[in-house]
Amino acid sequence: MSPTTMSPTNQEKHEEEDTAALRERLEGLPQELYNEIYNLTFTAAPKIRFFYEFCDSEKEPTIEGAKSSIEKRIVHNRLFSHLMHVDRASRLQFAKSHFGQGSILVTFGWDDLIEVLRAVQADHLPLLRLYVRGDWCGELDPYRQELFTVRCQLHDFDAVEQILVFSGLEKVLQDELDGQDFESVPEDLASSTATEMSPNTPTTMSPSNLSKTSTPNTTSNTPTLRTLMESLPQELYDEIYSLTFAASPSIHLIHLSYLFSTPLSSTLSPYPCSRITQNDAFPHLLHVDRHSRNKYAKSFYGDSKSVFIVCSTIMLESVIGTMDQQHVEFLKNGNGRVFLRDVMGDEFDEDTNKGIEAMTHGVYGEVEVVMEGLEEVLEHEFGEQ
Repeated sequence: MSPTTMSPTNQEKHEEEDTAALRERLEGLPQELYNEIYNLTFTAAPKIRFFYEFCDSEKEPTIEGAKSSIEKRIVHNRLFSHLMHVDRASRLQFAKSHFGQGSILVTFGWDDLIEVLRAVQADHLPLLRLYVRGDWCGELDPYRQELFTVRCQLHDFDAVEQILVFSGLEKVLQDELDGQDFESVPEDLASSTATEMSPNTPTTMSPSNLSKTSTPNTTSNTPTLRTLMESLPQELYDEIYSLTFAASPSIHLIHLSYLFSTPLSSTLSPYPCSRITQNDAFPHLLHVDRHSRNKYAKSFYGDSKSVFIVCSTIMLESVIGTMDQQHVEFLKNGNGRVFLRDVMGDEFDEDTNKGIEAMTHGVYGEVEVVMEGLEEVLEHEFGEQ
């Protein structure tokens, strides 16, 4: 063995010590820093979003007389960002700056306008700074402005007159964006930190409490915090990412939602509620970018200590049938931790067992389904906490 090579045992011990040290440093950082990381992550850079999927113009829309600093901010036909595919509170936080504040959305013609109104989440519509132009990029005349407004109302967008703006786009762009320093960075790169930072770390305050955070010292100052953030080692951010997208061993109970009582409630009562989930086969951390989704799925579905209890073959078929095939592979490698019970959580009788085993053989992508021994496994994995 070369002097620089560790044995597997020593390597694991070294990694555990590094993880413990990083976790200790994480817990010692001020809450304001996590709040600032969250705010910077879920704040979109000011952009001009041109949406013209259906307009009749054969050329890309342009803004007459726009300066280069404005042209660099234009994003073509990208209505949404991957940062919209997160939990509801973070999605709303990002939408405020993505659709409004310093950003502007411009549609061209009726078809593009109605497509945007239909696509945007209802509670995000009031956030829009939406400028409506004609198919050929020019301003609409008063008659067509009124026509567009009425047609939107006929499509049940009742408060649309508070959203639609038909004139003054060039002046707004010159007043707000012309002359500002702006580095032309692809939007995916500019917002990619969402896969590396999350408000769900143990010491991070929930978005709903951000406004209540006190700022008693200089760490609440944005430049100071930014300097502090830039001075932190990359390993720290890597650890934040790893801790965020690593699922803890848990008991996942999946059952029919309309039952009058929860199956296996007495069986699961001795175990911590924090380790038990109900009907959460696809948690919100699986609704992110592909890389982070697969990283989280590997521990969520593939951890040998986690237990999935599925009550009824209908639920089993529903869950596995809607899973990503790669995530099914993680579940297949989970050492047989999928337990199948009847609708009320009881074991099937011996005759029914044989029929179900024959029926499920090969049906669920070779995921091993266990019919017996649930209580023993729960006691072994979760009995001593």
